Amino acid sequence: MLDAQIKNRNLSNKNVETLTHGAVGYNRVRDLRMGLRGPMRLSEFVDLCRGLDLDPLATLSDILVETAANERTTEN
Repeated sequence: MLDAQIKNRNLSNKNVETLTHGAVGYNRVRDLRMGLRGPMRLSEFVDLCRGLDLDPLATLSDILVETAANERTTEN
């Protein structure tokens, strides 16, 4: 979901690092987008949401709704 926001805004990993004021560095942004080096920490999620001007709670809610829908689809 966050990766889609980054792509839709045509942002580079370096741009995202700048938007988070360095809280999430270039290498970590790259790793998260590529699914490398473990899951995203809550602090990273919040920093990324704030950097992208997204409400962290609304974004998490959207992720949970999407996850539930995907689980229902795979059950059938």
